[in-house]
Amino acid sequence: MLDHNSAGALRLALCMAPWWYLRGRSADGRPVLERALAAWQSAPSGLKAAAEVWLGLQRERGSDGSSPDNAHFERAIELATADGPSPLLVDAICGGSRSLIHAKRSAEAHATVGKALEMAKASGYASGEAYANAILGYVAFYAGDYDTALMYADAAERVDASLLTREAARVRASLMADSLEATGATDRGERLALTQIEDARREEARGELALHLDVLARIEMKTERHREAAAHIDEAIRLASENGNQDQLAYMLDTALVWAAERDPHTAAVIWGADQALNHAIGNIMDSPFDLDFRDGPIKTIGDAIGDKEMQRAEQHGKNMPLGAALERIHGLLQASEQAPTGKHDPAKLSKRERELLTLVTDGLTDAQIAERLYISVKTVHSHLDCIRDKTGARRRPELIQFASTLAAADAPAS
Repeated sequence: MLDHNSAGALRLALCMAPWWYLRGRSADGRPVLERALAAWQSAPSGLKAAAEVWLGLQRERGSDGSSPDNAHFERAIELATADGPSPLLVDAICGGSRSLIHAKRSAEAHATVGKALEMAKASGYASGEAYANAILGYVAFYAGDYDTALMYADAAERVDASLLTREAARVRASLMADSLEATGATDRGERLALTQIEDARREEARGELALHLDVLARIEMKTERHREAAAHIDEAIRLASENGNQDQLAYMLDTALVWAAERDPHTAAVIWGADQALNHAIGNIMDSPFDLDFRDGPIKTIGDAIGDKEMQRAEQHGKNMPLGAALERIHGLLQASEQAPTGKHDPAKLSKRERELLTLVTDGLTDAQIAERLYISVKTVHSHLDCIRDKTGARRRPELIQFASTLAAADAPAS
């Protein structure tokens, strides 16, 4: 289409931009949108500004907010300003301010988005009013001022939900959840999460459902309901994985890491390695103070439990592990917490070959892949697995993975 209908290509790319962004597929969509924008040089300024806004949003992760990434928002603001105050200009300013937050230019972000809020109110742009309040809340949130963040979240919440764009609604909901968690308002946070989960299930909004399930899981962890949290983390990760949303997965790996820290430190260390690898792959280099506080204590707990040497080894293993294998390992751990085997585990009963095979199961390999790796037949793999199940009482694959993690932790040398 780019070769014979540049106008149609840009319009189609703009229609796809929210999907790419919300599904965490910006790396796929950004080059298409860039080419479409470049191909239609005479496009109306409004379409060009909209394209620049989405390009800026798609590049804000992994950016320090400086040129060339923030240049997209600067061009969008320049293009939109030519037509006077407008919803597009408000959105461009809010988007640009998010990039400023990531660049730790909070004072500039606060002043800039404050103007956008005034503009939205003056023009009756309700969605922009909610969006601007939400961004102001995140300015405070990233500065560690969680009470002020909650104040802005409440202001954004007062805007009629039926008037919001999808992106404004998403940012508003995220700020509210983050602010309630950070301020310790677990009762209110849980009520909100349950309502949002119900709404997302009804609307079949899988991306939003994954986020709200993760929020609920974090609340359940704080209130010592770890079995319920495991089920919700597991569902959230499955949804994010099926949606291909790596941004969400990175956030949820943090949750899984904290959940596992005291229950299976060795696997938690592997998760931490996979978490770092994923964040590096998607270019996420900016965490809020709350994000750091959330996982710093558990990471120390892991190191204390298994020792620095084993921590580094397990962490590197997680970094090198394919994401799918890491997710399968997390799934096994979470499932095993729900259906722990009743048989007694006696590591001494396992042969060297059985331990080797069990390690490959934990790494996410299929029976066929294990057979190829060990130069044996699939039938022999099945025979070994049957013996392992008989010796350990772990009947299902998630239980085998959990047992392997326990075994690895027991074998780890003391620091």
